[in-house]
Amino acid sequence: MSFTQPSPRPPARRFLLEDIEVRSSRAEGMSCRVLLRQGSEILAGNASTADTGRTMIDVVAEATLLALATAGESRAPLVLESAQLLIAAGHRFVFVVVAAALPRETVLLSGSAEVRDGVELATVLATLDATNRWLERERSERARRTA
Repeated sequence: MSFTQPSPRPPARRFLLEDIEVRSSRAEGMSCRVLLRQGSEILAGNASTADTGRTMIDVVAEATLLALATAGESRAPLVLESAQLLIAAGHRFVFVVVAAALPRETVLLSGSAEVRDGVELATVLATLDATNRWLERERSERARRTA
């Protein structure tokens, strides 16, 4: 008789989405405010653009990265490389690529989320998907250095 070990529980989500607010006007361009919860703390990220070449997805992903930056958990700046809406297998997905700029190298992080309750929500979730493994690694390394 063979027993399998139960799979380890995935780490608890460190950042929870509180709110997304996207505004667009011809005079002021587009702006986005993303609120993330980390424990009892609320982290805010604001991004805007008057550049008509940037999409709403870019602005939402940037605002999410700025909210994550206020947590101070990454030793490397997290920079948006690309954010796109894709269609695959008949479903819409947001795909995000983030660069973690280390002194000697740049690490590319990718994440995706299916569009179910709006492109804005999928963009935040894809950005968190791209960054969560990196931030978990950063926390583990920091804990190991202080132990």
